[in-house]
Amino acid sequence: MPRRKQKIKYSRKFACKHLKPLGDFSNSLQPLCICNERDLVLGRRAYVCQVCDLYSQTNKKIPEVYEESKRAAEQKIKEKQIELEELELEEIKSEEEIDLTIDEFEEEDEEIPLKFEKRKVGKDDLDTDEFGEVECPFCGEIFDNLESHMQSCELAPDDASPDDFLPKKRRKKKPKSSSSEKADSKEKEKCPYCGKEFIRLGRHLTSCSKRPKDDDDDEEDEDDEE
Repeated sequence: MPRRKQKIKYSRKFACKHLKPLGDFSNSLQPLCICNERDLVLGRRAYVCQVCDLYSQTNKKIPEVYEESKRAAEQKIKEKQIELEELELEEIKSEEEIDLTIDEFEEEDEEIPLKFEKRKVGKDDLDTDEFGEVECPFCGEIFDNLESHMQSCELAPDDASPDDFLPKKRRKKKPKSSSSEKADSKEKEKCPYCGKEFIRLGRHLTSCSKRPKDDDDDEEDEDDEE
């Protein structure tokens, strides 16, 4: 026959003077107390106090000590919740105070040299409204087919479109008289570096590939002196 287990008797109803409320819960949400004399953390049904030789009775009952520990633990939980709510409010306020205007994040526009700027061809730049003999707005040279030239032009931006520089309407190309040809030849000026003729020589000189670097430095020095 198996021996019957004896029922544990809790004869000591009053708490020991060494038993103090810990102010914390166990994993099973049971209030805990601590015995400073033995450095032990005890639960409600701890049997240590019933057989301890260091037991010294007080007027306070054991359940009352654990109830004090429970109230202290609940108070700590409330304080932590209040602290977390305050932190969340501070984070929300700081996010609202951040200035998210566009101006703050806009990058400063860099100055683009004039020779790289887009320029639409006007009536003065074209002999006719046909696509033939059109002056490139970037390098200054004249080409019969501006669209094919812009694909290989070193000075033209990648996003440059020939449609921005070609006229929308076409007219029939009128035959040039001998007098007009002479006038055009007089208007064109010869580049001293590459030998080609241009209607606007000044625009071509700034981007001429055969122009010596010394001339560029001289112009920069003159600009600084002014």
